[in-house]
Amino acid sequence: MQHLWHFELLKRNRRWPVWLVVGLVFLGLLGGFGALRIKQSRFVDDSAVTLRRMAKFPGQKKNYDTELAALHKSPAAYHRWFYNTLQVRKQRVMPTPAMTGSSVKLPSGQSESVDLTDQAYQYMKKNKITPMWPDSMFLVNTDMATDKSGNLRYLSQRFYQTAWYYVWGLIQQNILYVLLTLGILITGRQWAKELANGAVHGSG
Repeated sequence: MQHLWHFELLKRNRRWPVWLVVGLVFLGLLGGFGALRIKQSRFVDDSAVTLRRMAKFPGQKKNYDTELAALHKSPAAYHRWFYNTLQVRKQRVMPTPAMTGSSVKLPSGQSESVDLTDQAYQYMKKNKITPMWPDSMFLVNTDMATDKSGNLRYLSQRFYQTAWYYVWGLIQQNILYVLLTLGILITGRQWAKELANGAVHGSG
């Protein structure tokens, strides 16, 4: 049995370049997602500061306090708040004292970005797709062009709620490199075998 384990270990040691690539990819994904989570946490803190400042304006305290409470409660609570806010803005539901349809993230007046975001949320709801957290706007170019201060773009950042969305996003952005790497990993050993067999037959 000891010789068998030793033999298996030697076989796997011959593949160390493959495991090195796998390990580097794993560490890269882990580090990238970790950095994203840190950025998300800072963004939530900045958003809370902004909401507390906006709540000091006359007549705004109730609405922004409600958003702040949802932000701190849970991703699901904030998603419900944001979705309901969009429905008020789209005039599908009546506003309430705590839900006026206004948010620091929403462009003022009628906006194509509000329509686009509503369409995206209807699609996510229909297909049971987990939204990003904190929920944010999908901005169109016209609204970005009028955003001279950059506040709207900053407040509309989107962060992945789970690691899988981050990994899937990277795969989509680098699909050619991913396919090339998979091809090398899958066929590399077979190529090596064919070369070795060719060398043996050639020497005969």
